[in-house]
Amino acid sequence: MKIRLAVKNTRYLKFILFFYYLCLFNSEYQAVAQASSAPAKIFTEQYRAWWGYMTTARISKKLSIWNDFHFVGQTFTVLRTGLMTHLTDNTTFTAGYGYLILPISVNGNLLNRKEHRPWVQLQTSSPLHKNIQLTNRIRYDFRNVQRVVNWELSEEYVSYHRLRFLVSFRYRFHKLKWKEGTPFINLADEVLLNFGREILYNQFDQNRISLTTGIQFKNLVFQTGYMYRFVQQSAGNHFINNHLWIIWANHTINLTKKDANK
Repeated sequence: MKIRLAVKNTRYLKFILFFYYLCLFNSEYQAVAQASSAPAKIFTEQYRAWWGYMTTARISKKLSIWNDFHFVGQTFTVLRTGLMTHLTDNTTFTAGYGYLILPISVNGNLLNRKEHRPWVQLQTSSPLHKNIQLTNRIRYDFRNVQRVVNWELSEEYVSYHRLRFLVSFRYRFHKLKWKEGTPFINLADEVLLNFGREILYNQFDQNRISLTTGIQFKNLVFQTGYMYRFVQQSAGNHFINNHLWIIWANHTINLTKKDANK
């Protein structure tokens, strides 16, 4: 099967990939450089399941309400909401707030730290072929994480910034319809970078690489698969190899439709 890409989409793809991998190379280079001056590197293996349910409720031609819930046992719980503006058919800008619980083991005790996270993101998609969709997302998080003092949670919070760069490729099998749904496979990679006065050793935060398969209906998408999440801890020399089984659902709701009985 031959796949021919439009010239304008090829240029867009080259620009996105160059920008993305420039960030990835620079961030991982910094992680290695920082770790080389720190004590011996420590690696921890973790195996988890990531449950996620995301909704987008269309309230007008230009606006939608974003809500999502994520849970990874002993790692994080995320409740996030936002207002999405549809700039074009393929580009959206979203601003919102997230509340998180971040379990951490301190001196043998499990502490559930809180986080308050205002966030904004710009997301765009571009068809590279009738079966292939490229999605690119840039997200900014303003993280306010509860501080641990003397082995206990305090009322103080530490604040810093994070940038996230996501590139995703989705291939749809249009000839393999199943109950009005279209199967697909999805390959994605996201780089997360920290910055701020509180960040000393982990400007590189983490890298997330995932390969999933799923089925897309008109207003509902199910997907499952594997994610490798490589995380550098704040000490600089502690790294986590996180192996995740993903179970996600995306639900699109149209609230602009008029009641047919009226």
